[in-house]
Amino acid sequence: MADQKTPYKREIIGEFLLKAPYTVQGRDQVQYTIPAGQQTIIGAVSLDGYKLHDAAIVYDTQMVAPETGKKIFIPEPFHVPQLAEAQKKGLVQIHEPHQHKVAEAIAATVPAPEKKQKVGHGVGR
Repeated sequence: MADQKTPYKREIIGEFLLKAPYTVQGRDQVQYTIPAGQQTIIGAVSLDGYKLHDAAIVYDTQMVAPETGKKIFIPEPFHVPQLAEAQKKGLVQIHEPHQHKVAEAIAATVPAPEKKQKVGHGVGR
């Protein structure tokens, strides 16, 4: 999720709309089918709470493993460029207190426009 050298905390920053059921393999190597609907987005946020390093979708936090009765958390990386694309498509709802840090993280991933260089034609010779 975040660079291992950068200290961070995890916070729920928003919701992701999954349009169709999705099958994913859990850490226990079992295949789980995630139903369509709202899913949670967890952000790796700086300890001071001002910078978003990266994010992940945690699919269906209410799902329970039938064998153990424990909740199943299935995180999947959702990097900032993917978050930006999902936001453009209207699939993401970022919670109000996190909107500024998500916007800043997205802006930081956008490459700066290249400056056009003027070609000199022997001026001043």
